[in-house]
Amino acid sequence: HLALQRLLRQYAALRSIEKDSSLRLTKEQRQEVKQRIARLEKDLTDKIRDAYRLVYIPGPNGDLRELDMGTGTYGMDTPLDEDVYEKMRITREILEQLHPRALKERYLQNQEYVSTAQLAQSWSRTPGALRVVSEEAWRRCIAEGVRQGLFGLGVLEGGEVRCVAYKESPAVALAGSEVIVRADICEAQRARRSPEGKDVVTGPGAENVDREPPGGKGGPGVSESPPDYGPSPRATVHRGLTLRLVVPKGQVSYVLGVLNFLQHKFDRLEMTVQASEGAISDRDVEDKIREAFRQMGVDPTVELE
Repeated sequence: HLALQRLLRQYAALRSIEKDSSLRLTKEQRQEVKQRIARLEKDLTDKIRDAYRLVYIPGPNGDLRELDMGTGTYGMDTPLDEDVYEKMRITREILEQLHPRALKERYLQNQEYVSTAQLAQSWSRTPGALRVVSEEAWRRCIAEGVRQGLFGLGVLEGGEVRCVAYKESPAVALAGSEVIVRADICEAQRARRSPEGKDVVTGPGAENVDREPPGGKGGPGVSESPPDYGPSPRATVHRGLTLRLVVPKGQVSYVLGVLNFLQHKFDRLEMTVQASEGAISDRDVEDKIREAFRQMGVDPTVELE
């Protein structure tokens, strides 16, 4: 990179001349120095771009894959990091969105469940992991996969996994004991939770399975529930609701499910969260809390004690 070194020496010399007040330069000479510095800055941008055109990406086996950025377009002053990001996005080294089927095939083929928090953090910890651009992209992918029935959303309790959302649109926390669960496990758990004498039938072909005829079997304690046509004319309808509760440790995913339901019912959902009996650093407040809300387009009020 001899050309780059030569330009850097010229640039350093001209900046020294510009700052040296002891030099008796005319106004025209000082103006010429400024113009040459400006031209050099443009040339340096191109030369630096060419000198650092190779990006090495860690692979799953400790290997490094070479990504050639190519020669830059002369006169373009796009920052180098933006060029790298765009190149990695085009080559799908960085993903702005992820299809839930790819998530299922990559992580749930040989495992019953996977932590959602570990998924969202894997790109920065595991060489060769999917590099999804934001936590919001992970949330959208997981929620869509649960809605489609490709997998379920659950929690890990005492070493056992419990499916809490399947074939519905859940709120995804990417935290705590929250996990994505193989679809067959959710199907089996739903069947075990079904009322006595009635099987839970889900998936393709469910509409062709014989159902219990209207009126029920008439056994003791068994009654046929009337169809749900929504609230009756005399049902009480409330225009607002306020909840106050202490969230048990590890149960955030349940609360998020309730909040997701409320957002379907109301156009405005306002929250106040008070956290105590612990500690958090300024950096975590900025990187984990404020930045997450910025990606949502929300500017939260954060009061620290």
